[in-house]
Amino acid sequence: MSLSLTLKYLLGKVQSTESIETERVSLLHDYKEYVEAEKSDDLKEYFRLKEIVETSEFRNKKKEIQSVRYKGSEEFKLEQEFGKLTKNQKLSKYLHAIASNEFKRFEELAESTDIKLFQELDEEFRHAKKNLLKNADDDTAKRYENYQALIKNESVIFYHNYLNSSDYRNYQVVKDSEMLKRYFELEKILHTDEYKKKKEWLLDSERYEKTEEFKMEQVYNRIKSLPQVTLYLKYQNTNRFDELKKWKLTFEDDFNSSSLDLSLWSANNAIPGEPFMAPYSQEDDMQAYTSGKNISQYNSILKLEVRKENAEGKKLTRDLGFISYDFLYTSDFIHTAKSFKQKHGAFEAKIKIKRTRGITACLFLSSGLVSPHIDLVHSVDNSYGAIAVGDKHANGLTHFNFPSWGDDKFMIYRLEWTPETLIWKINDVKVQEIPFQNIQEELFPVLTAMVKSQPADSDLPFKMEVDWIRCYKKQDNL
Repeated sequence: MSLSLTLKYLLGKVQSTESIETERVSLLHDYKEYVEAEKSDDLKEYFRLKEIVETSEFRNKKKEIQSVRYKGSEEFKLEQEFGKLTKNQKLSKYLHAIASNEFKRFEELAESTDIKLFQELDEEFRHAKKNLLKNADDDTAKRYENYQALIKNESVIFYHNYLNSSDYRNYQVVKDSEMLKRYFELEKILHTDEYKKKKEWLLDSERYEKTEEFKMEQVYNRIKSLPQVTLYLKYQNTNRFDELKKWKLTFEDDFNSSSLDLSLWSANNAIPGEPFMAPYSQEDDMQAYTSGKNISQYNSILKLEVRKENAEGKKLTRDLGFISYDFLYTSDFIHTAKSFKQKHGAFEAKIKIKRTRGITACLFLSSGLVSPHIDLVHSVDNSYGAIAVGDKHANGLTHFNFPSWGDDKFMIYRLEWTPETLIWKINDVKVQEIPFQNIQEELFPVLTAMVKSQPADSDLPFKMEVDWIRCYKKQDNL
């Protein structure tokens, strides 16, 4: 397994720590933006408009508005028909005639007394013989005399000339025709405001831009292009946030302060409740614990050092119990027993450890006793790996090595602890999975380094660096 993982690393299949963090920061930022966008009025309005703008009905209407032209339209056809009628000779002559002064005079004369009298006398005397009129009575003679005078009357002459003109004959033909009726019908239509507006709209190349549909589409596109909405749509219907949704952050320290946060950490390996509360070392340890003096924080990095220096301390022996001891090395031991414990979940940290002969450095989960105990990572001499110990009787002891990817470089070590299994990952690559059901206690993180045999002076001071540590619990377990 280690060989295949090493090959995977050498082939560049293992993502670098820097790229993982960059990707995580970006994804977390996007997730927060996604959650905010999900609650925003802009997104609600986007989906409301989408239900309108993205329909085939809306698209077809837009296409219809944009594609329609004046030429070929009903309005165009009506105007063409009207134009043909205005060019018709009979109709044109008719319109010219009725607009003339002669026609107006003719119509006025038709209602005059002279014309009516003339028409009456003409009916009486037009066919009368002159010899008969010689013997007519005075009244008849008087009327005839009037008739003769009217025949010479200029208005009567004009009236009868116009009555017999080609203009009037054409007028008689056209005045009750369907053609004339259609002409005036079209003329009325073409002069309505409705027609003029429709024609103007058809001739407008930007008519769609003046519609309510265009305004709606513009608002829709503007909202769609908003960064928050764009981001939401990018991740909608994907599983990119599934892992983030799965876990709830329960503990975090980015070591941003200038010194160890003592509200989170205790710099004493004596766990609360033990009878001896001062720091102490195990019988085979060669270092004294200094209660935080070997811990420093700078540039958001926690540094735990093993130094070659004389120190007095306490050692726990099998035969004598606690004894005073003069140590040649110092180190530290920090834990969260007072502030944070957890059963099951995910525990991860970004750590840099250099494999060093004689020194064991580790980040592990502890119950406060030798067992139960689960390593996230430990470095023992020239190897990396992890140990998992079950109950206080050491049931379920498992030990294995990690691939040596992370020597003296920051790597992200992760442990996922479920009621059934333990899974270890390095830089998001699973390196080990085992069935494990032997721990019922809540455990807490511990960070320490121990001297088990004499290290080379050139390897000192030894440094284990931690950029951050985070713990999570599954959402459905909260």
